Amino acid sequence: MFEAIKCFVKEHVDNRQYIWKLAVSSAKEETRKTTLGMWWNIIRDIVFFVTYGMFMIVIRGGRNNLIDGMPGLFYLFTGLVAWYLINDSLTQGVRCIIKNKGIFTKIKFPILVIPTIETIALFIKRISTFILLFFLLAFICIFFKFTPKVNIFGLLYSLVSLFIFGVVYNVLMSGFFTISKDFRELYKAIMRVQFYFVPIFWSASHDLVNLGVPHRVITIINNLPFIHLINSFRYSLSLGSFPRLYSIGIFWFIVLIMFVVGAFIQFKLRRIYADFIG
Repeated sequence: MFEAIKCFVKEHVDNRQYIWKLAVSSAKEETRKTTLGMWWNIIRDIVFFVTYGMFMIVIRGGRNNLIDGMPGLFYLFTGLVAWYLINDSLTQGVRCIIKNKGIFTKIKFPILVIPTIETIALFIKRISTFILLFFLLAFICIFFKFTPKVNIFGLLYSLVSLFIFGVVYNVLMSGFFTISKDFRELYKAIMRVQFYFVPIFWSASHDLVNLGVPHRVITIINNLPFIHLINSFRYSLSLGSFPRLYSIGIFWFIVLIMFVVGAFIQFKLRRIYADFIG
């Protein structure tokens, strides 16, 4: 186990000068052959924000609608951006080994750095999403006369946590995703409905209470990794709050377990990946 963690750290240290360059290259790859290039990221974001925004208005109502003390659209868009970063790891990051099979099946390549490279690339592609979010939130604040309280430390914590979680999740899940086709099919089926189980359109502290869900169950739900990350990002931008210490402790304990297990799996599989996807 310790050997696997040592190998993971060593490969990152030895290849630190290449990680950023490869991440930038990977971020550009998706739109490299299109006319608009990286502008397609902005166009997609606009389509998604408009579509989900209209859906929220239809479900929740209009101007006087508040969710957890903020306008419904503010609640929606802050949750969406955090979810996009998580979902990128869930759907694209887990494919990082398969995506880069052309590299390590032909040359000797430090496979353990691939999840990190892919996560950085996903964050780079989301820079435009953050810029668009800023303008959307500014418009919402003016239109709804809402004055948000921003917690800079809470925002930095949520962004760092989102990134580290993305790396760790990709380290853990990309191994299973690569070697088992059955796991891929099951995983894809779960991902199709995953969106509806996170608080994007609904609020755990409001809607679940109205449904009569016990307080202890709601507390457990709020401390699940995905929801912890979404709420940390959302509330640091709106209510100026910082996650509670026990919630932070639970989250990082889960992340630590995921990292240790993931590093061990990657360490054991790194020499035989080519046999599965060669």
